[in-house]
Amino acid sequence: MYRWSFLILLFFLGIQFLNGQATTSVEGFNLKNSSGKADGNWRKYHDNGQLRFEGQFKDGIEYGLFRYYDQEGGLKSTLNYLKEGKAMATHYHKNGNIMATGLLVDRKKDSIWNTYSPSGDILEKGAYISGKKYGNWITYFENGQVSEEMFFENDMEEGPFKVYYPDGSLRQEANYVNGFLEGLATFYDAQGNKILKGKYYRGSRNGRWIYYKERLEVEKVLEYDKGNLLNPMENEDLMEDDTDQYKNNRKDFLEFEDLKKRISYD
Repeated sequence: MYRWSFLILLFFLGIQFLNGQATTSVEGFNLKNSSGKADGNWRKYHDNGQLRFEGQFKDGIEYGLFRYYDQEGGLKSTLNYLKEGKAMATHYHKNGNIMATGLLVDRKKDSIWNTYSPSGDILEKGAYISGKKYGNWITYFENGQVSEEMFFENDMEEGPFKVYYPDGSLRQEANYVNGFLEGLATFYDAQGNKILKGKYYRGSRNGRWIYYKERLEVEKVLEYDKGNLLNPMENEDLMEDDTDQYKNNRKDFLEFEDLKKRISYD
C-alpha cells in the first residue's frame, strides 16, 4: 500500500512540474539536441496558460515561421525567417488587421517599414538601418493624403520638415538640425495664407515671431530668447504650434517584449 501511495505521489508531482515549466519537453515539443541547443518544434506559454509563441529551431537557430500571441490568445506577431538572424515581421492589431510590416535583422528593424491603422489604412512609411531611422519618413491621414514629411539621420530628425492639411495643402514648414528644430518656421491657414513665422534655436522659439492677419498685415509680434517670452501680452491667444508638440505626440507602438531579445529556452 505504501509503495502505491508513493508512486501516485510521484505521478502528481510530475504533472505539477510539467504544468509549471513552459519549456519542458512534452509531446515532441521543446526538445534539445546533444549539444543542449533547441531543436525541432518549440512552444512557450504565458503565465495564464495561453500560448505565447510557437516556432522551430535547428541547432539553436530559428527558421521558418514563428507566431507570437497575446495573453488572450490573439495573434500579435509573425516572424518568417529567411536565413539566420533575418526575418520578415508582421505585427497585428487586436482586430486581426495588420499593424506593421518590415524586415528584422538580428532583432532590429531594417529597410522599409509600413505602419497601418486598425481599419487597414497606411499611417506611416520609412526606412531603418540596424534599428535606427534613416532617410525620408512619411505619415498619412486616413484619407491617404500625406500628413507629414521629414528626414532622419542616425535616428535623429535632420533637414526639412513639412506638415499638411487633409486636402494636401501645406500647413507648416520648418527644419531640423541634429534632432532639434532650427531656423525659420512658417505656418499657413487652409487657404494657403501665411499666418505665422519665426525662428527656432535648438528646439525653442527664438527672436521675433510674427502673427499675420489677412493680406499679410501684421497682427502682433512676440519676442523670444531661447524659449522665454520677453513681451508677454494679457489674454493673448496664441495659435497652437504643432511643430513644438511633434516629438511628444509621436508614438512607436510596434515593439513587443518577445522581439526585443533572444528567446529564453530554459
